[in-house]
Amino acid sequence: MPIASHTISQTDIASFCAETDDPPGLQARLTGYLESGIVRLDSCWLANRVVADGDLDAVTAEFAARLAAQPPIAVREARRAIDAAWHSDPEESFRVAIEGQIRCLESEDFNEAGRAMDEGRNPKWRGC
Repeated sequence: MPIASHTISQTDIASFCAETDDPPGLQARLTGYLESGIVRLDSCWLANRVVADGDLDAVTAEFAARLAAQPPIAVREARRAIDAAWHSDPEESFRVAIEGQIRCLESEDFNEAGRAMDEGRNPKWRGC
């Protein structure tokens, strides 16, 4: 059974559509990648791509690996900023985003990214 396949009720779809303006942008912010072939159904984003049933597990595992390879602090702060944008007023949303960016720029992971790039290796994230 594919690990990413599940039934979505009409209520869930309506709720998702009401809360989600830009899932492709969300994916890009969380992973650093934007997939081509974004799919839009019923006037809301429902999937980032369509794959054959037999490919679903591999595609899902690839996406999960890409997300897991990102610096944990950056993913955490991006998620906080996105949640604030959806659920807070603009001023609060902006404050959360700025504070998250500052935490990322002051983090050990930010320094590790530079060292790893200079040394031609993959970074070793510590989440701080």
